[in-house]
This record gives sequence, C-alpha cells and structure tokens, in this order.
Amino acid sequence: MKHRIKILAAALLMTGLFVAPFNSSKISAAGMAPYYLTLTSSGTSANAGSKIALTAYAYALKCANLVIVLQGEACSDGSTPGQSPQSNKQLFISASDVTVEGAVPDGDKYYLSTGDDGKVQFTVMSASAGTRQVTVSSSYPAENGPQSVSLTFKSVTVAPAPKPKTAAPKPTPAPAPVPDPPKTPEAATLQIDGQDVVDKNNITVESNKPFELKGKTVANGVVKLYIFSTPREAVVTADAEGNWAYTLEGLEPGSHHVEAEVTDPATQKTSTRGTLVSFTVQEAKKVTPVSATTQSQKASKTWIMWMIGALILIAGGALWWWLNRRKQKVPDVALPPNKVAPTQAPTSQEDISTGPSDNDPSHKYDKNS
Repeated sequence: MKHRIKILAAALLMTGLFVAPFNSSKISAAGMAPYYLTLTSSGTSANAGSKIALTAYAYALKCANLVIVLQGEACSDGSTPGQSPQSNKQLFISASDVTVEGAVPDGDKYYLSTGDDGKVQFTVMSASAGTRQVTVSSSYPAENGPQSVSLTFKSVTVAPAPKPKTAAPKPTPAPAPVPDPPKTPEAATLQIDGQDVVDKNNITVESNKPFELKGKTVANGVVKLYIFSTPREAVVTADAEGNWAYTLEGLEPGSHHVEAEVTDPATQKTSTRGTLVSFTVQEAKKVTPVSATTQSQKASKTWIMWMIGALILIAGGALWWWLNRRKQKVPDVALPPNKVAPTQAPTSQEDISTGPSDNDPSHKYDKNS
C-alpha cells in the first residue's frame, strides 16, 4: 500500500513541477492546502436489515515530499500530517435505497462533519436485498476525487420464533360406558301337562292341566309376570345361567295372556314389558262313571261273541271232516248175477294168474258194463 502511495505521490510531484507556477497562486488565493479523501467499510456484504459501518478520512497533504500518509503517521522528514482545511470537514454522502445513521439528511443526500483529525464514521442499512453504491464527496474536491464503495445486502429467511413448549394436555378419560337395560324376557318353551306346545299361535289349555312357561334371560335376573285377564302378578328369579320357569294353574275358562319384564341385579336396569304368550283356557272334559248294568251288558256281549265263535269253529270242523271223508270213499262196481265179487284181493302170483283173462266173456262184460 505504501509503495502505491509513493508512486502516486511521485506522479503528483511530477505534475506539480509543471503546474507549480499556476497552482501556487491558486492555493495562495484560496488559502487552502490540498487533501486526500478515503472511504473504507467494515465489510462489503451483510444480510438485508443489517448495518455496515463505514469510515471517511480527509487528510491534508503537508509533508515536505508530498507523500500521502495516514493521519497520525510520521512524514519522511519526521513531521506529521496536518489537519484538513476547515472547509474539508463537511462531507456529503449520496446513496439510494439505504438508511444512513450518523449523518444529517440534506435533501436526497446526507452530510457529515469530520472531527479535528479529519475522521468521521457512519453506518448504512438496506431493508431489501441488492447491491447499493455509497459515495462520499466534498464541496472542496479532494486530490483523488469522490470516493465510493459497493455494498451487497443478501436476503435471508427469518426462521419463525420457536413456540414455547407447553405441557402436553392430559388425555381426557373416556366416560364409563352406560350399561344397556336387559332384553325383554321371552318364553322359549311352553308345556301343557308336561308336553311341549307345537303350535304357539293357537294354544288351548284345559283348566285341570298345568301350563308351564320356560325361558332364558340375564343371569340371576328377577322376572316379573303379569297374568291377565284376571290381573295377578308373579315373580320368579332366574338361575346363574339365566334359566327361569313358572307354572300357571287355577285360571278360569276364557282368553288369557301373560306379560313380563326383567330386572338385572348387576346394573339395576329393568327391561321394557312385553307379551310372553296368549292362550285360551277351556273347561275340563267330564268323565261318566261305568255302571253295573253297563258292565253286565258288556259281559253278555262278550259271552255271545264267544258262543258265535265256538259255533263257527264247530261248523268249520264238520265241513272239513265231511269233505275229507268224501275224497277217501271208493265207488261201487255193478257185477253180473252169476258172478260173485271176490271177498278178498289176491295175495299171490298164482291167484293173480287164475284171475279172469281178457278172453273171459265176463271180463269183457265188465269192461263194457
């Protein structure tokens, strides 16, 4: 850096040798010394909405050999640079789309007032992303002219603020299930005098025969029966498996029906009332006692039947004997008068040979006869 400054100073020195006669009279007239302007920044980029600090210096060129040095550094001859002229202490800033802090607004520009050392600091900020050009100048031009710096502002995605942690809500306990009332009892089996009823739609019960109802409900359920047409009530308790039974007796002849409801002892819920069965009671059939006369008549009828049967057997036996006798009887053969029938059949061969021959006329007679 110092090497470059020395080259620049040498160039200015050479230029001053040619224009010295003219410049010396100008500086004398204005009463101002030449100065050198610098503009530096703490960085060249930042996020949008962040600030970048800048520093401006206005240095007097009062070293014997005109070498530009920073304020406070010694010149080559051991002297120190002087301060800027009074008129150089007011600098102007021009920039667009930025906000400047540490400067005083002046229309579309800002102006800065340097300290006695020719130094001033300020910050710039841009709310949006992009490249911004900041330029510093003075009404009394510096030897090196206005100074500019290019700054880049980057867009950023602002992460949402973390939500404060809250304790997880405690789960709401599920409401306890409400038990349903038990079902209305039903008569699963009907028996009249111990016999199952087949046709449950047309039930007739004789008044002297018991009518039993059997059903199934909740375990240990209390079944309440309502018996009509003569209203009366009955209560029966089911067993541990829900089986229950009740026998109806002593009902007057006529139409009847039975209604029922059950209470569950575990929940104390009661079912709706429903009809179990409808039936008709009729008077028992009268049995007429058997009299002695009737028994005698029955005995007489029985004796007569035996007599008839015996006669039929006797007649049948006689008929069978007569037919068998008829089959065994040999028919008689007529003989001539001069012939006598043999008293016995021949018993030997001789007797057979002495019998009548075919030439015997009597034999022929017998044949013809």
